[in-house]
Amino acid sequence: MITYTVKLRNPAGVVLQDQLPNSAFSWVIGERAVGNLSMAIPGGVIDPNWITPEAKIELWRRVDQLPPAQVGGQWLIDKVRVSGNYQNIIVDAYDFNGVAGHNIIDYPASTPEVTNAYTDKSGAADDVIKAFVRENIGALATDTTRALTGLTVEADTTLGETIAKQASRKNLLETMREIAADCLEKGTYLTWGWAFAENDFTFFTRVGQLGNNHGSTSNDSLYVSYAAGNLINPELVADYSGELTVVKMGGTGTGVDRVIGTATNTARLAHSQFARREYFGSGISTDDVATLNADASAKLGEKRARLVLTGQIVETNYFRYGVHFGYGDLLIAEYAGKTFDVHLDTVSGDVRGGIEKKLDMKFKGEEVI
Repeated sequence: MITYTVKLRNPAGVVLQDQLPNSAFSWVIGERAVGNLSMAIPGGVIDPNWITPEAKIELWRRVDQLPPAQVGGQWLIDKVRVSGNYQNIIVDAYDFNGVAGHNIIDYPASTPEVTNAYTDKSGAADDVIKAFVRENIGALATDTTRALTGLTVEADTTLGETIAKQASRKNLLETMREIAADCLEKGTYLTWGWAFAENDFTFFTRVGQLGNNHGSTSNDSLYVSYAAGNLINPELVADYSGELTVVKMGGTGTGVDRVIGTATNTARLAHSQFARREYFGSGISTDDVATLNADASAKLGEKRARLVLTGQIVETNYFRYGVHFGYGDLLIAEYAGKTFDVHLDTVSGDVRGGIEKKLDMKFKGEEVI
């Protein structure tokens, strides 16, 4: 049996209810995405004045007699509805990826004369993401009112690919996603997460996978397949529909003096005379060709044709979520003669009366083609 307990804190983190009874809820978490929680609380169970914006909900999931594990970290309430004769309360909440999504990189852009280190960065992709987090919602924010109390950013690990990024006034979460995509294009899977301890929380990055490595490079490989009885709804797609093969990005200057960055997929261009798919974009305001080339390369990588395997996992007696594998783990999936390392990157659940009624687990693996 899979059971849950629910804890409610006020925005400052003070525990209001250590175990919320009789609630029904559904949740979904996804890597590099904003997770969502919807919870119905019967009227009269709690003081409705406790349900305020940014009040915190914690979900604790327990498998059999194992220690409980936190699901989604802490969830911040952003919508409240009261309905019916019994004044039942329905709350919607989001996880801490939503916090990054609510903030921008609030610094001016570099100029040809002066480089602004707060918006113009290069280095290992994981370190660049951490720098943007520290300087916008962490302790290094120059506007100290933007710094989140309790936030620690993991020390730099310098494990990602080398990238360059300019991001003045851009959304923080979108910038983090773009950096991760650029890193993947160069060969390294990059993601991030949040760890919680009461009212303190830590932002961290991971390369390879968010969770444990049960993939092809592991000594503890786990397989998802029809033969193993744990695979449903697989789909293998070779997708060229949004492909770009030549990308140019314009920087400063006008006419023939405008600085242009270029990236080209020469292998695809050699395949067919119809494979040429061009794109021109206004890049960042710079005269540095290397930076514009990196911007063009990131766009080209984003629009590469891909072979993508998706599917869902079902539990068996020997393949249980929270026991043998977990969210963010790297697994091996076999389908249609293909073998992929796949990431269990999206998980959702439905709970009634503290008991898990449904668990959906989706994976994705891809390679450029």
